[in-house]
Amino acid sequence: MIKQKQFYQYLFHCLDKPRFFIGLFLSFISAGMGLLIPQFIGKMMDMSFLTFILSNPLMLIGMLLFFLSVYTLQAISSYLLGMSGNQAMKKMQESLHRKILSLSITDVERYQAGDLSNRLTNDMSVVLKLISVTFPQVIMNLFIIVGTAYFLVSINFYLTLVSLVLILCLLFVTLPINAKLEMCFLDHQNLLGKLAGDLGHKFSKFRLIKSMNGEKQEIKIMSKVFSELFKNFRKILAISSFQSALLNSVIMFFILIIILIAGWQVQKGIMTIVTLTTFIIYVMQLLEPTSELIQSLDDFAEVKGVGTRVVELFNLASEDNNFSYTEVNDFSISFDAVSFSYSEQEKRVIDNLSFHISSGQHVAIIGPSGSGKTTLFLY
Repeated sequence: MIKQKQFYQYLFHCLDKPRFFIGLFLSFISAGMGLLIPQFIGKMMDMSFLTFILSNPLMLIGMLLFFLSVYTLQAISSYLLGMSGNQAMKKMQESLHRKILSLSITDVERYQAGDLSNRLTNDMSVVLKLISVTFPQVIMNLFIIVGTAYFLVSINFYLTLVSLVLILCLLFVTLPINAKLEMCFLDHQNLLGKLAGDLGHKFSKFRLIKSMNGEKQEIKIMSKVFSELFKNFRKILAISSFQSALLNSVIMFFILIIILIAGWQVQKGIMTIVTLTTFIIYVMQLLEPTSELIQSLDDFAEVKGVGTRVVELFNLASEDNNFSYTEVNDFSISFDAVSFSYSEQEKRVIDNLSFHISSGQHVAIIGPSGSGKTTLFLY
């Protein structure tokens, strides 16, 4: 939970806030205007209202402009939100890249190169989708649900209550499935990082593999990794398919119940055909954002996996690179009982080494493999 909070704090810091909030504001306006559309369609079932519209061309033009303005605002808001997400992804990639470069060699070597690359590319594409699509969609869907519920209550309180109870049942059914999906998505991201790291390492040693005739052995090793990835993604597909089928079945059952109750009320004279038409349109308008809201939980499950991996890197300690530079006149090199190991648990690569090399002196450093020659030059 703490890592998720940190991730969203990083994300908010990287966010292009003016574009994001302007885009969100325009989305609110277009969604609010969209809530009025069922009112127009319902009134068209009234012959007197329909005759009035047909006899007033300006009214028809006004309605056309209204519909165009709704979808124009949606297009502008989508562009602004997309640009905001793109900017946030760029800033987070730059921050994460700087962080990786500031880490100690010991920390970096805990990860494969492909895994680190995966966190800078594939994981960041999830961030882009979160800001550009998922998060604004969740807010808009909540706004539409509340607005639609208000209009439904004003039309028929009893039917609205039945609709809301059925929607709550829908949420309780899908939430446990989503928790399972969250774990699968986290495993999927980790497996992708491992696969990218393994492949990058293998291909960088391609000459060695060919010289040792290791093709069959590599095929056998990588087939296991591919199979593991395949099985995990198959599990994601199975759970997602089950969730989708269950969701669609419950929604159709929900629509059937609403139509039966509404039809009974029309037959008893409690509702008119105009009111029934408006109510049904609002119910259909309520179902779409509810379905999208439930499906958005899958996206947030994927984001949780990404957030954990990103924050893990950000929480690693950076090396102190605040070096002080002084002018050097004597270019001789002296070692006095120098010892070095890559970590406290490992054996010392250099142990109590002392020597002196005068400026301009030519010296060859020789020794068996693992004796610390490369370490001496690097550090």
